[in-house]
Order: sequence, then structure tokens, then C-alpha cells
Amino acid sequence: MAQVYIGNYADGTVSVIDAETNVVVNTIAVNNGPIGLAFLPNGTKAYVANILSGDVSVIDTATGIVTSTVTVGSGPIGIAISPDGTKAYVVNTFSATVSIINTANDTISSTISVGVNPYGIAITPDGSKAYVTDTSSASISIINLSNNAVSTKNISVSSAIVTITPNGNEAYISNSPYNTVTVINVSTNNVTHTVAVGTDPVGVAITPDGSSVYVVNTGGSTGSISIISTSSHTVTSTISVTTNPAGIAIMADGATAYITDGSTTVSVLDLGTSTIVSTITVGNTSEGMVNFILNNPPYYSSLISNWFGS
Repeated sequence: MAQVYIGNYADGTVSVIDAETNVVVNTIAVNNGPIGLAFLPNGTKAYVANILSGDVSVIDTATGIVTSTVTVGSGPIGIAISPDGTKAYVVNTFSATVSIINTANDTISSTISVGVNPYGIAITPDGSKAYVTDTSSASISIINLSNNAVSTKNISVSSAIVTITPNGNEAYISNSPYNTVTVINVSTNNVTHTVAVGTDPVGVAITPDGSSVYVVNTGGSTGSISIISTSSHTVTSTISVTTNPAGIAIMADGATAYITDGSTTVSVLDLGTSTIVSTITVGNTSEGMVNFILNNPPYYSSLISNWFGS
């Protein structure tokens, strides 16, 4: 059963949606301020970053039970799992570090210093690099995962969310204050394109075939989604959606996407028709928050929860 997990920041819970019926089938209590979500590649565990309590809740997805709570740095916000499933990388925005969790025993194996106010993280499909957005230093931190060495790349803008194409060739980074998306060549780490999108882009997700990038624009009188072609690096279409959208997750079959609505609902977008086909009530996420996508494994799709933007 394909499932979508939604972190409810204000409730300290995670809503579990059955992606076949679009019904909430479980609500799991975690710790304070759940905001980041990622799954092991086989879908057996979910890792939830709790920004207020400074820890990560580990959920057994078969039972819906929290099996472990791992203390990390200050302000955990983003999580990415290594392709082999052995490590969880947790971005700690207030301590400017990345904590590495050994997923075999759910303990911290190492801590890496990165740039100022790190936010999003994505790992290349071959597991060689991790890209971390540094929101307050107009740069990204690039971690060599073989030795945890960090290099810094200036991209001239404040960045938020990063995602990498399935072939590992490019990274797409949303630049919320600048209404653009930066494209980076993963081989050279150079910026190759800057794509103008809508107002305040936050969430970014790539279709499983790698052909399109969906960018959630949370600002303006109504929210929208800019669709970028990865071949031309241009916006090919813009979809009007609900007010204050922020996070997006595309399912593994490429047919639907789930969009957090910045309140207590999630919208389901049919990618074939570009229309909202369902709206699902979840937990208390409140308005004026920011949310985004972190990971999309084969059987589960994870949306990061909502976080107060003030």
C-alpha cells in the first residue's frame, strides 16, 4: 500500500494517508514540531525531524509505532537517506551541522559542520555527494560522503530546497526571496541555469522519469506551480492551486502529486490533467508556515511538515 506521511507541526503528530483511497488511516504521535520526513529505500522506517525538541523520531511503518528517538543538533529540519539505506543525514539549522544516524541501530555516528542556517538536503543517486542549502550565506555546502569533507559553492542567492534528478546529473534549488530556481551541474558543481518561476518558490519535486520539475510558489494572491522542462530549462506551464501551498511530493508512478496547503489540508494533483482531484484533512498545521518535500522512495512519499515562517 502506497502511503503519504504528513508532519503536523502544531500537533506533534504525523498523518498517514492511504494513497489509493486518499483517506487518513493513522495518526502517529511524535515529538515537538515535526518538520522533516524521510524513509528508508525499502519503506520499513520513517525518520521524522522534530525541530522544537531537537531530535528525530523513528517510526516502524508496518506498525506505526515510534521505536526510537535520536537526539541530534539544534533545530533539525531536513533529512535525506543514503541510497543504500545505511545512514540518515539530518540538517540542524540552528547549530549549522548535519548529524549522521546509523540506521542499523539508530545512533549518531558523526556530526559535520556546514554553512549558516542550513535548510534542505539531497543526496545524489550514486551516494557520493550530499547538497545542503545554506539559507543565510547564499551558498550550498557539498559533502563528500566518502570522507565527510565539505566544500562550499557560492550561488549568489538565498536558497531553500534542493532536489536531484534521477540520473544524478543536475540539482534544482528553490530561491524563495528571488523567485527563481538555480540549476547546478552535479559533475562540476557549477551553476548552469537560473529559471524565473512564481512568487516565493519553496517546494521542489522531480517526476520519476526526470523530464519535469514541479516548483511550488507559495506567494501571491493565489498559489501556483511552475513546471520546468529539464531539457530546455524553461517553464513550460503554470498551474493555479490553493492559497499558500508550499510542499509537494510526486508519487513513484508519476500520476499524482500531493501538495500541502499551509493549513490543515493536503491537495491531490492529477499530473495528467493538471487539476486538483481531492482535498484531504490532516492535522493542525496552522497558517503562515513553510513546508516542503524531502524524499520520494518507491513505496512511500514524504512531505515535510509545516513550520512557522516567522
